Amino acid sequence: MSEQLQLYSGAICTAIPAPIKACLVDVSHIRQIPDNQEVFLIEDHRKNPKFDKSLIFDLLESVPAKSYTEAIATHIEELVEPNESATNWFIENLTRDNFQQEVNFSFIEHANSRKDAAEPDSPVAVFTFIAFIRLDRVETDVLITLNVPLAEQIDPQQFLKYLGSSGEVVEAYEDLKKQYLVFRDIGYNYFVEDWGLFGM
Repeated sequence: MSEQLQLYSGAICTAIPAPIKACLVDVSHIRQIPDNQEVFLIEDHRKNPKFDKSLIFDLLESVPAKSYTEAIATHIEELVEPNESATNWFIENLTRDNFQQEVNFSFIEHANSRKDAAEPDSPVAVFTFIAFIRLDRVETDVLITLNVPLAEQIDPQQFLKYLGSSGEVVEAYEDLKKQYLVFRDIGYNYFVEDWGLFGM
């Protein structure tokens, strides 16, 4: 069962499973967050805070690009360390027919750049799921990201194959698949309730 998650004082909303919503920690209660962002932590069920996931909603100035792929590539440069490159693995596009809103889903895998990354109980890498929505009428790019710390390295190509299969369950891939399906619903159900947020 999903519940509504209000963003930007209710101007934008989405849907999120009730059990996950119950685990959300609004980071703005801990530290200052830019006005164009909403940041949440999803606490790790293993009680290791190094494996807490983060769910981030960004409203960004639309970048000049001929395609969604080009636009996402530009935004991804902001997601990884300056000396690190990351391949963007496309998953799927979904269109909400009633709103003609296309949502582009992809992911990147990148190194754990935290200062405590070398400690034995730290994640070895981070999977970042990305949902990209272009709001042309207000020249805004919406970037939704879910950062999932990994206890072991994941092969991106094998994970993509696993997403589209219904065969033998692989525990590491299955957990990520569940994370993605939740994330996909969050991106698909993203909806602007009040365009006044953008000065309209």
